[in-house]
Amino acid sequence: MRKTTVAMLTAVGLVSMFATGAKAQTVAGALQLGVGTGLVNYSSPKYTAHEPAGAGTVDYEIDRPVTTWGFASRNGVMLEGGYGLNDMLVLGGIIQLGGWSFTEERPVATAAGARDKDSVSTFDLFIAPKLDVMFLPESRVRPFVGGAIGLKHLSYVQEHTGANSVTTTQYDLGLTGIGLLARAGIRWFLTPGFSIDPAFVFGFDAMSGSTSVPAGAGMASYDTGANGYMLGLNIAASGWVGL
Repeated sequence: MRKTTVAMLTAVGLVSMFATGAKAQTVAGALQLGVGTGLVNYSSPKYTAHEPAGAGTVDYEIDRPVTTWGFASRNGVMLEGGYGLNDMLVLGGIIQLGGWSFTEERPVATAAGARDKDSVSTFDLFIAPKLDVMFLPESRVRPFVGGAIGLKHLSYVQEHTGANSVTTTQYDLGLTGIGLLARAGIRWFLTPGFSIDPAFVFGFDAMSGSTSVPAGAGMASYDTGANGYMLGLNIAASGWVGL
């Protein structure tokens, strides 16, 4: 993920350097193409499960705070595009993609040469329209604030493959809901068509879905909800192509 982000930032910069028609001081009538990632992020999600227990259910909560820093693989990638309605307003959309996976393989003590493995994979998606408000039109360093609200999706799957090569699902979580993103930062125009965009960000999401776990010969599912917030510092780069 880190190599992909660096390559995309480089590509955006090269495209913007050859673009014409956009001035450093204005974004009116310009098309924005941007890519970024997190430098420091703290998230504090809370999961609420309604698990069947006998004739009723048992409700419990799980808090899972996470801190990432640097160009970490779990920070994900943010793609954004926009159009300068005037010199202050940029209307467009944001797509955030993230996830990770790993596999642990080990020998089976009771069968020579046999091996089993456990694997975990996650996927995180946020897609939303956005509106940015930019200030100081006469400056090459332009402060901005922005907001976005849209669809949030999260999945987490854990599987086990035995020595007989049969794969079974041990845990399957799927959640979908609403996500909110707010940010405040600057756009530093290094060239007329290229800006570096560091920003402080705040996010909040509320999702619901289900969790499936093995039960006898099949799988049992129960309702699950999640909500939480995120604080962080993001770095991005944008190309501004005049139309």
